[in-house]
Amino acid sequence: MKAMSKFWTALVVGVAVMIAAIPSWAGPLTTITLAQFTAWTAGGIAAPPIVHTFDFLPSGTDGDVASVVFYGAGAAAGLFVYVYQITHYSGSSEFNINGMSFDLLGPVILNPSLINPVLPATFAFQVSGTGDVDLNDATTYPIASTSPGSVSFTIPTLSPGQQTWLFGFFSPSPPTTVVAELRDTDRYASPLVYTPSPEPSVGIMFGLGLLGVPLFGVLRRRFAK
Repeated sequence: MKAMSKFWTALVVGVAVMIAAIPSWAGPLTTITLAQFTAWTAGGIAAPPIVHTFDFLPSGTDGDVASVVFYGAGAAAGLFVYVYQITHYSGSSEFNINGMSFDLLGPVILNPSLINPVLPATFAFQVSGTGDVDLNDATTYPIASTSPGSVSFTIPTLSPGQQTWLFGFFSPSPPTTVVAELRDTDRYASPLVYTPSPEPSVGIMFGLGLLGVPLFGVLRRRFAK
């Protein structure tokens, strides 16, 4: 019994150490120009824009998160380009928004520069001047691209009436949708956003809006800037 007890103790300690040792991939987003962004997304829309509103209770609608997925072109050819933008409505009495996170159901490209040196070395990017506020950083956990986890984006301060720059990342997988977690101080809202899909058929189903997601056949003004 003592030998068995020692075995289980060693196993639990070993697992705990392994879990603690799992790193995350974090760092500032690579800032790119609108021209670079246009070149990477020239392959066309892979999943039409969804614009999902959010509400930090108990007040009314406080803003929206727009997401769209493009077929990569140029340096990003062969990849899907996932793009997001958060808008905090003017007149809202809410606190400042400071971040968003959601699950990755499929892999992301952690170091796109290894695929093409023209692409950024950090996995996430933001497009300069496409809104009011740039983001601080992006993090994935865990870092293994073969083991989908989660992604989070940190915003310094997104006040009412402001909009983030366009931001996003690359994935070899087509999209599906998940519920994101948007942070407003110590409160949370749950808008719907695109995420890489483990199976193409699931991505196609969501992309066609068969689950009641409000899809738009044309790009919103924010993606046409």
